[in-house]
Amino acid sequence: MRHLIGFGTVAALVIGVALCMSAPAKADLQVCNESGEHISVAVAYYDAGNDSMVSEGWWNMDSGDCRTPIDGDLKDKYYYLYAESDEHTWTGSH
Repeated sequence: MRHLIGFGTVAALVIGVALCMSAPAKADLQVCNESGEHISVAVAYYDAGNDSMVSEGWWNMDSGDCRTPIDGDLKDKYYYLYAESDEHTWTGSH
């Protein structure tokens, strides 16, 4: 009886993991403005296919807004953000 309980537990875990893995992962790049200010945001990343940097923007965001500048799977290791308001500038890892 003890082996049946152990097997049932393992089988349930395997089925649970398989169900979780069946949906493809999606990793959008989402930016949320928690600054309390109206900001403008730009994004840059390396495009290996063209061996060049790509910059996209500007997205104007009110406080509390979220935007998805890059939709879908993220292919690059690094993404660079730049944001500015009338009073502040944000660069680096924020």
